[in-house]
Amino acid sequence: MGFEPTTPTLARLCSTPELHPRSRPTIALLPNPSGSRLKALSGVVVDAPSDVHRTSFRLLREQNDPRIKPLTGDPLARTREATPASMAANRRKFLARLEELGIASVTVEHEPVFTVEQSRSLRETIPGAHTKNLFLTDRDGRVALVVAKDDTRVDIKSVASRLGFGRLSFGSPELLGTMLGVTPGSVTPFALINDAHARLRVVVDEALLAFAEVNCHPLENTATTRLATEDLLRFIRACGHEPLVIPVS
Repeated sequence: MGFEPTTPTLARLCSTPELHPRSRPTIALLPNPSGSRLKALSGVVVDAPSDVHRTSFRLLREQNDPRIKPLTGDPLARTREATPASMAANRRKFLARLEELGIASVTVEHEPVFTVEQSRSLRETIPGAHTKNLFLTDRDGRVALVVAKDDTRVDIKSVASRLGFGRLSFGSPELLGTMLGVTPGSVTPFALINDAHARLRVVVDEALLAFAEVNCHPLENTATTRLATEDLLRFIRACGHEPLVIPVS
């Protein structure tokens, strides 16, 4: 059997439990002071509160949203520390990159979530599969990002074997900030936008492919972004990484 740390400390440090997967979407009852309606990616019509942001190639061009402007250069290429300001810049860069790729998405703002328990209040409002993301390294300094369904028990030993790595353990917050530009609790495949030199390997849980949509943090654990599962794989490839899609349990 594989080894997976179960202590709350390790889980909070270097993994990002997202929200609970749903086998089929239902009407999401979100607060809606404005009375507007939003058609989700799944085709479900939901109430659209002021803290919901959606992107698409055509929509952003029409709105010319000042929040979604491509950034010049790489704001984290010259720093070894992820800060709230740099993460906010990264989030704008990430959303701008989705626009460039023509990828539609829906982002919902919420209170910071670090554990599955903390995310339970949001589970019934956001359809699609939800993820947990493990930032792992071996003694030789090789690094992997495992993107798994949130209720998958990841067999880390098996993942290491498939990658040809040594024994894997959670990477330090410092290494996480250097390579992906995010802080513990905000690990996400979207942060691959900061790994311009493709220094790490990406493993995607095969179980996620059973879902049409998937949810991950947009480089901050104060929001959740939903997009088509195939578009997640396309985004990963656009960042210069070929994901290894395998069962990870």
